[in-house]
Amino acid sequence: GAFYINDPIKRYMEVSKTCVNDNVIDLHFQSTKTFSNVLSEILPQKLCDHDEVWIVTGSGHHVNRRSHQKGGGALEFAVLDWLEEEGYNFYRGRDNCGHSGAVLVREI
Repeated sequence: GAFYINDPIKRYMEVSKTCVNDNVIDLHFQSTKTFSNVLSEILPQKLCDHDEVWIVTGSGHHVNRRSHQKGGGALEFAVLDWLEEEGYNFYRGRDNCGHSGAVLVREI
């Protein structure tokens, strides 16, 4: 599966095969070290085709504390920091339980 693909862009492409909407960037299986490679390449392309793009990070609320993964939404916070540094206009999304894990980005 996608977990074993080393290249972040190829991993993103594999994950995005299951995504129904073209204005979504699903960062599942990306890390705080690899997500910026994906966003740098994919986000500008998506924003050329769409007025707004959803970035799915996951909230990290289900991550096992004994896992190698950083829980507590580490990826989401890294993405939010990156978007701010890059000057993007964005809003955090929340589900019915109050969990975040997706970010809406609008054209600059």
